[in-house]
Amino acid sequence: MNRRIKSFLFCCLIGLLLIVILPKDYSWGAMIAYSTEELTNKSQSIIIGTVLNINSYWNEDKTLIFTNTLIQVKEFIKGGFHENPITVKHIGGTIGDLALKVSDTPNFQLNDEVMLFLNDDPESANIKILMARTQGKYSILENELTQVKEVVFEQGVRVDKTGAVFIEKGQRIALDEFIKQIQTFIANEE
Repeated sequence: MNRRIKSFLFCCLIGLLLIVILPKDYSWGAMIAYSTEELTNKSQSIIIGTVLNINSYWNEDKTLIFTNTLIQVKEFIKGGFHENPITVKHIGGTIGDLALKVSDTPNFQLNDEVMLFLNDDPESANIKILMARTQGKYSILENELTQVKEVVFEQGVRVDKTGAVFIEKGQRIALDEFIKQIQTFIANEE
């Protein structure tokens, strides 16, 4: 067998192994676009916080890279928990020269202020996971002209309650206005 065929077969074997061993919460496929109302309703907690630390590591059998991001919670918009800071886990990351990039996972940077839509990790009581992966993370930036804090739609999509999808990558909304929208959705679910 020539080298190209061996390489192809090896890649196929790795792909099949990932399908078998990849936890269901981290399986790939089409990402469902959620409206802000759906994100709010499906999240156990919504927080505003600051990124303190980012740590990537191998899973037990060294087949996947995961990243734990330590977040100092400043404010709860929904829910609450006793831990502070908290750990948010997602698939992907970089260890040395090796990186695992997954298209629908968030990108965290040290000292960034973020709003996160979170659920408990079913595998660990002390770890949180993002609701809808990338859709569950918003960066908070200060507008240089107005000095108003704004939420950035990083994930590139927004879905309204009719199901209409809008491409809004990089668009911003005032943080206070976004929080009011979320609080309205929380009030309506009670």
